[in-house]
Amino acid sequence: MQLETLFVAICPGGWWDDNKCRIAEIFSQSLTAVNPQSRLVFPKVDFDLQHGVDQARTKWDANAPWKILANVGVGPITHAARRYADAQVWVDEARIACALERYRLAHGVYPGSLDALVPACIDELPHDIMNGAPYHYQLRPDGAFALYSVGWNQIDDCGKVVYKTDSPKQIDYERGDLAWPTPK
Repeated sequence: MQLETLFVAICPGGWWDDNKCRIAEIFSQSLTAVNPQSRLVFPKVDFDLQHGVDQARTKWDANAPWKILANVGVGPITHAARRYADAQVWVDEARIACALERYRLAHGVYPGSLDALVPACIDELPHDIMNGAPYHYQLRPDGAFALYSVGWNQIDDCGKVVYKTDSPKQIDYERGDLAWPTPK
């Protein structure tokens, strides 16, 4: 028997309703961390939501029947905005990198700025979903390029990718920039 089925069978209706209300409230708050129309995410909203969930889990009644399903059930949603933003950055950077490669194939070198890509190589340049500004692009002296988003911390770290301290081969998506792998 599933936990929810057992819970519904043995608990008073008010407890079940309290859990559903809490889950709906958290889901509703998580939706405000992303604005699809403007293609922006709001990390502070996501951080505040996660902080609230973490605080609720430390209270004396966190595992009480009127809260347990909400505290367990909201785990996967709390970082959904960050995961969405990371994925959108990779899609945008892939589109820009493809346009850069098309430009290089046509001209023999990468352009000095991303504006040179429009409209021949890409219809329009996406903006960085993290802050609404253009993606950062630099042509390197060796002929390669640097392309990056400011990342979840919304601070320009000059394209620096930060790795997790406890797992040095994994990118820490909450710190540093989200840089596109550049050709050698």
